[in-house]
Amino acid sequence: MSGRPPTEELARVEGQRWAIEDAFKTAKTELGLTHNETRS
Repeated sequence: MSGRPPTEELARVEGQRWAIEDAFKTAKTELGLTHNETRS
């Protein structure tokens, strides 16, 4: 074995990552956190 994960495993993990990022984006939008402000 070359120590590299199988292509199927890489595809599965990338799919999970996309789903998590999409969930964060949706949650931030629904909570009104899409606009960043900096105050001093």
